Amino acid sequence: MLTPRCTLLPAQLYGLDDSHVAAVRGASSHLIRLQPAAARAFLRMQEAAARAGHNLQIASGYRDFARQCSIWSRKWANSNQNQDALIEILHWSALPGTSRHHWGTDLDVFDPDALGTEKLQLEPWEYAEHGPFAKLNQWLDDHAARFGFYRCYADSATSGVAIEPWHFSYAPLSQAYPEQIQPQELAQRLTAAQLPGLKLVLSQLESIVANYVLRTTPAPTEALAARTHGDQ
Repeated sequence: MLTPRCTLLPAQLYGLDDSHVAAVRGASSHLIRLQPAAARAFLRMQEAAARAGHNLQIASGYRDFARQCSIWSRKWANSNQNQDALIEILHWSALPGTSRHHWGTDLDVFDPDALGTEKLQLEPWEYAEHGPFAKLNQWLDDHAARFGFYRCYADSATSGVAIEPWHFSYAPLSQAYPEQIQPQELAQRLTAAQLPGLKLVLSQLESIVANYVLRTTPAPTEALAARTHGDQ
C-alpha cells in the first residue's frame, strides 16, 4: 500500500515516475490519480460537500512530464517564441518538471451538476459571483482548509502564475516539494526532452523556479495541520 511521501524520488518529483499515485476511488475516470493520502482527504471533503448540496468532482489530478511537455510544446509553437512569449506561457502553464500536478497532491475541481450542458472551461469567471460554480467556490472558501486543501494560486501578487480558483493543493504533503526541485537536475531533464525554447528557458531557469514554483500563496495553518483518517 502506498504511504504518504513527504520526500519524493527525483523521477516522481519531475513527473517521470508515477509509482507514488493511484486511481481515486469513485472518480469519473480511472485516469484521475493522486497520492493515496491526498485522495482520502479529497473523498472526505467530497462527502462533506455532498451533504451541503455540491457535487464536487476532480477535473484533473496527476499529470506526467510528457503531458506537460505536450501542453508546453503546443503553446510555444503558437507563440512568438521570445521572452514575452515565455512569460505569457509561464503565467498560465507550468514548465514541464515543475508542475504541481506531477506530485499527486494537486487537483482541479468543479461541479458538473452546476455546469449543466455547458463545457467546462476552467476559467476564473466560472467560479466568480455569478458563475456556475459560485456556490461551490464559497463552500470551498469556508471548508477546504479543514481537509488539508488550499488554493496555491489565489493571489497573482505572490507569484507570476495566474489566479486559479479551481486548483487545490493538499498542504500536508505538497508543502515539502517545491524546495526539493533542483535547477541543475531539472535542466538535465529538460535537455533530455529537447524542450521547445530550451535555450531561453535554461538561460533563466533559476529565476523561473524562484518566481513560478517557490512563490505561491502560502498554505493556511489549518490546512497544514490537517490529516486524513489513518494518516496520524
